[in-house]
Amino acid sequence: MKLPPFLTEVEPGVIRLTGHRLNLYHLINCHLTEGFGEEQLQEAYPTLTREEIRDVLAFYSDNRAEVDAYVARYEEELARID
Repeated sequence: MKLPPFLTEVEPGVIRLTGHRLNLYHLINCHLTEGFGEEQLQEAYPTLTREEIRDVLAFYSDNRAEVDAYVARYEEELARID
């Protein structure tokens, strides 16, 4: 998956928001499982700007299949470690 400048793969299989320690998985997981929209994500992750959140949600919308696959792989890894 080609990442935009606001996302960085810090190690294989781990994508973070550039300049943050926050993993893409956590934002997308909250969006998908909790139904969090832009406002709720801003409340949950106050260090992110609205623009960053909008960018992530737009990236997800434009790359849904690839991001869903990333989330699934990340969850498999979490289950394996647990």
